[in-house]
Amino acid sequence: YDFAPVGYLTLDKQGHILGANLAGASLLGVERKLLVGKSLSEFVNRIAQDNYYLYCQAVFSSNDKQVCELKMQKQNGTFLDVSLESIAFEEDGTQRSRTTLIDITMQKAAMSALHNLNIDLGESLNDQTTKLKQSIDQVKLLTQAVANLDEGVLITDSNLNLPDGPLIVFVNAAMCRISGYTAYDLTGHSPRMLLGPETDRNTLDYLKARISAGQSCRVELINYHKNG
Repeated sequence: YDFAPVGYLTLDKQGHILGANLAGASLLGVERKLLVGKSLSEFVNRIAQDNYYLYCQAVFSSNDKQVCELKMQKQNGTFLDVSLESIAFEEDGTQRSRTTLIDITMQKAAMSALHNLNIDLGESLNDQTTKLKQSIDQVKLLTQAVANLDEGVLITDSNLNLPDGPLIVFVNAAMCRISGYTAYDLTGHSPRMLLGPETDRNTLDYLKARISAGQSCRVELINYHKNG
């Protein structure tokens, strides 16, 4: 709990912080013992306050996990993009929520770089030589950013119709740490090597259908560590 790479908070229904792990305190830039009792809304950027209020309402009016992305701000004023995942529970007759905070600032920057890259590549032919050099630098920066993320990243080719499915072409260091496999073990093999008896087949079929249609999706799957 304390040494997890993502932040974990326990909140009351009013949004006050009842508990936090080390990563949560670090993400918000506050010493953990000083964080307890503060309202999480203090760290939500002004422009995101309405979205945060609606998110809290959704958390405590549902038994399902709620997810949103917010612009937040550390105590020292540093801005960051955060993905919140919360689920409500009851303890001693009081409603509370368990909330995960994931810093997605680098992912947002990477997505923005990709978006700008697509725009750049669509500009006039006369600018292509200069733009291409700039794009290569952006891709290098993006690759470096992805390689150093704390979350595991696995990229496959697009050959969904192969007997064993698509093949892995890239994994970052975090993926190797999480799975127990080396990059050599994973690259060139099907991600099916990470599946096991508890992996839900229906979720896999849904994931394949969405990817085949060129659509994004968010799912939860049970994968297996190299040691089983």
